[in-house]
Amino acid sequence: MKNFLLIFFLSAAYCFSQNVKGVWKGTLYQDPGRKYYFEIRVESIDGNGKISGTTFVMEDKTENFGTIAYSGTFKDNTLSFQETEILKEVKEKEGGFYSSNSWYWCIKNGKLKLSEEGDKYVLRGPWQAKDGCPGGTLKVEKDKPKEPPKEDDPLDCDNPKSAEFMLGAWRGRFHQHACNVYNTYPMVVLIDKVDGMKFSGVFIWTDMMYAEDSRSTLEGEIKNGKVYFYENEIISGSGLVLNGTYKSTLEDCEKLSGYWFLEKMQGQCNDPQVLENGGDFDLEHYEIPTIYFDKNSSELRPESIQKLNEFLKFMKDFPSLKFTIGGHTDNDGSNAWNKVLSKERAKAVIDYLVSKGASESRFIYKYYAHTQPAEKNDSESHMQLNRRTEILVVRK
Repeated sequence: MKNFLLIFFLSAAYCFSQNVKGVWKGTLYQDPGRKYYFEIRVESIDGNGKISGTTFVMEDKTENFGTIAYSGTFKDNTLSFQETEILKEVKEKEGGFYSSNSWYWCIKNGKLKLSEEGDKYVLRGPWQAKDGCPGGTLKVEKDKPKEPPKEDDPLDCDNPKSAEFMLGAWRGRFHQHACNVYNTYPMVVLIDKVDGMKFSGVFIWTDMMYAEDSRSTLEGEIKNGKVYFYENEIISGSGLVLNGTYKSTLEDCEKLSGYWFLEKMQGQCNDPQVLENGGDFDLEHYEIPTIYFDKNSSELRPESIQKLNEFLKFMKDFPSLKFTIGGHTDNDGSNAWNKVLSKERAKAVIDYLVSKGASESRFIYKYYAHTQPAEKNDSESHMQLNRRTEILVVRK
């Protein structure tokens, strides 16, 4: 009778004061020269260091596997275990060490010493078994618990460490009182790039007297406790002001107020007042929402409905703005399915907004499947951030 060995996975093991429950993963080595994937699942531990659970062993080539119950102790940085009963097994698949299923999973015991290696706890040591089953060694490991993330320092508006909090849309009103113009205009400052204390984006002037919609370039920086916007070039429309500087004061990190002036006299505007204060403005921060979805779902969550209702108010305040609605997925699924799912996620957002009175002509409809992830698809939390629909202001 040939014997095959199932890698036992060690139970609770790194120190008395720590919870050793969970799954330890690694490799079981069996003489002569064989190795198997191995887990030890620590399902319970009491105050005296007694542990119990199951081990899991699998041959990589065939994926023959066994799940075995064990009991043991963890004392003096040593995990002692004794397997007792095979709970589940598959051993008929061909292509591994044996061509028949006449072999059996070894019922193992052993003592494993605990050590720390980098960001891992490691258990390693010898194992043996009865009934002529050759023994060997095994090594399993478990991640050390991570330190809880430190809370970010509260944002100090008088002395911010970066301009990242400026990202998003700032909306409000601009009051011009120079160059023979005395009027009030809707004003949107859209910031989408940050580099340290500097940022960039676009000015959007909506429904103004000169044009239905006008765009101009935006560069900015935070210095000496003030926020500066620089408007240098027309993107589209007939810009309200050019070569202007907007000097602002942060009131509560979500509000800006300040005045506009020109550093140089130019064009037909030769009113001396514009050099010092040609207008004033007030802005409030508004972050255009990203809508997130459950796995394999295009159904809007309750919190998404609330965000979209707030977004509808923003749309109403600036009726000439148009938006790209882009659906995305994680990389779990076929290309065809992800394309369909991302399309359904974009459509779900548009359908809801239209059902509440928004004009469908204001939306550009796109879907990207998993081709534009917001984060790497290397964890469930990152994959959740990729299951989304993004709403972006059309810049031109």
